Amino acid sequence: MPLQCESHRVASLTHRSRLACSILLWSLACGVLAWLSLYLSRHGGGVASLWFANAVAIASLLQRPLAEWPVRLLALGLVITLANLLMGSSWLQALCFAPPNLLEIGVAVYLFQRHVQAGSWSDSPSSLLRCFLACGVVPGLFGASAGALVLLANDIGPLAKVWSTWYVSSLVGAMTVLPLCLQLRFAGAPFILAEVVSRPTLAWLFACLSFQVLVQLKMPYPLVALLAPLVIAAAYLPFGSMAFVVAICAITQSLLMGLGAMPLPPLTAEWQLLLVYATLALTFIVPLILASATRQNSLRQMALVRAEAAAHASNLLLEQHQQLLDEASRLALLGAWEESVDGQYHWSRALFTLLDQTDKTPPGWEQLLPRFEPESAALLQQALLEARTQQRPWDIELTYLGQGGRRVQLRHIGQGRKGTDGVYRLWGVVQDITAQRELDELKNHFVSATSHELRTPLTALHGALEMLAYTQANALPAQAADLLEIARLNSRRLTQLIQTILDFEKIRLGKLEVQLTSVDMRALTLAVVHELKPYAAGFEVRFEVEGGDAPVFVRADAGRVMQIMTNLLSNAAKFSLQHGVVSIALHEDASDVYWRVGNGGEPISAEMQQRLFQPFNQGDRRDGRQHYGTGLGLSISQAMAHAMQGEIACTSDTENGTVFTLRLPRPEMEKA
Repeated sequence: MPLQCESHRVASLTHRSRLACSILLWSLACGVLAWLSLYLSRHGGGVASLWFANAVAIASLLQRPLAEWPVRLLALGLVITLANLLMGSSWLQALCFAPPNLLEIGVAVYLFQRHVQAGSWSDSPSSLLRCFLACGVVPGLFGASAGALVLLANDIGPLAKVWSTWYVSSLVGAMTVLPLCLQLRFAGAPFILAEVVSRPTLAWLFACLSFQVLVQLKMPYPLVALLAPLVIAAAYLPFGSMAFVVAICAITQSLLMGLGAMPLPPLTAEWQLLLVYATLALTFIVPLILASATRQNSLRQMALVRAEAAAHASNLLLEQHQQLLDEASRLALLGAWEESVDGQYHWSRALFTLLDQTDKTPPGWEQLLPRFEPESAALLQQALLEARTQQRPWDIELTYLGQGGRRVQLRHIGQGRKGTDGVYRLWGVVQDITAQRELDELKNHFVSATSHELRTPLTALHGALEMLAYTQANALPAQAADLLEIARLNSRRLTQLIQTILDFEKIRLGKLEVQLTSVDMRALTLAVVHELKPYAAGFEVRFEVEGGDAPVFVRADAGRVMQIMTNLLSNAAKFSLQHGVVSIALHEDASDVYWRVGNGGEPISAEMQQRLFQPFNQGDRRDGRQHYGTGLGLSISQAMAHAMQGEIACTSDTENGTVFTLRLPRPEMEKA
């Protein structure tokens, strides 16, 4: 721990010493630039050089953390004071001139940091002008006001003239070096150094060479000679390069005028100063505005090219997806359709093939009704009517007559979709399920035929085993008697399984037969309970019949009722907790009799309750006990109850357990 603290202390001292050296070197460089600027500002046109020192300070502060700004501004104020002392000012005057300069720099830094974003200030001429106003015009207001007060305190002219002279000088200087500040702000020194040896250097050298030639020839003030190469360069150079060029050219022009190397026209001092300012402003604004307009046009063209490329890529992707969707629809024998609000239909390509339609204009479903079998046509017409009036979805199977009278089984799914205008539009899908139905029919026929073929030998086998067990069980050795019992029980189980499959097949074909008579539900209950007691004992569960011994009659098929009771009681025992009780109760009202069986096992989930009476659906338990079955018992029992004008219902929760209720009509209702 002490070593870590010592290491941290050394690192902190190293950082502070490096920061101090950096601030010292930076302040010395700014001091030299400030002294040079002050020297040149004594001559006409030197104002750009004065602001060049400010530009370097602004760019440097923008690249530094906010915590370093106070120290650097303090150091900058000291070197500006020293520069003024070297130029002959008194200590009081030198100290007075530092705050206006720092105020201008501080305001410019704040505006750069707050309002100027990289890449946005040069996107258009209007953005460029707004940047000039924000970062060129505003800082001069603060600096001129403070500077005018300083000059006024030193008895240098009237306040209005002092303020305007300072402000115009600051404004022109700020505008001249503004692109250089922005380049330093967003690109950094490496970019500037790279620009010195790149193409923009040629434009700068050409402009400077034109100055020297015209100066040697004793020509008048060379404004046109300076603008010409800059305007030409603005049409070809990138905006960043152009910003560097105009800044350096303006500073070069200012240096030449400040050193007296470029003659001015024989005008009064005021007009000469106005000419210098106007020249610097035009030298900066005109090429840079042209470069910004060129950049804006280039960005617009690039955006247009990108948009066209994106649209082309999107169209290609859309075509690929459409081809993929069409191929998938063809393989799945699936077609899609939509009916718009004006009654126009839109079909997928697969639907034309599916319905044997050669016309390119999709017909409405009403036009295709004659192609459906009468029952299917009525079913589809009813579904469309309910969808348009009640927004009711549909999922139906229809028989369609294709080319040559070919019968096609279709699954037709549709629904209404509400648009943004509040109007419902119909849409859906159609699938050819002919092959699937033929396969189902073949499978069902195979199961039915196999079950019928197996029932006869299994019945004979089971009868033989029952007879053998009844007559010879005591005479057989213990091991043989056990084997005989296993064979007898499994033969009975196979017989029941075959009977279940045959009952399910009858229900599927609508051929389930019931013989309705007056049946005593209490007597049937006692008979079934007596038969299933050994079965319940295997699960360590017992039956408990509630109520008295009075008979309770219903109009039903006794055999089917016993089959339902057997299924519900065996399920109750199978899914009860160990050592549990299965309760059976009978209740009646004026029209119906209710036979209820309940256990205290784990409740059935709401999702499972919705699927209880579907074929091949089996409940599962979390206690690890496995229960074998076909999953057909409840669906067959429900179908039998419906055939006898009754119904089976289920309720299940943690408090009351699971209760199945068989409702059957009383004989009086049938007689009535």
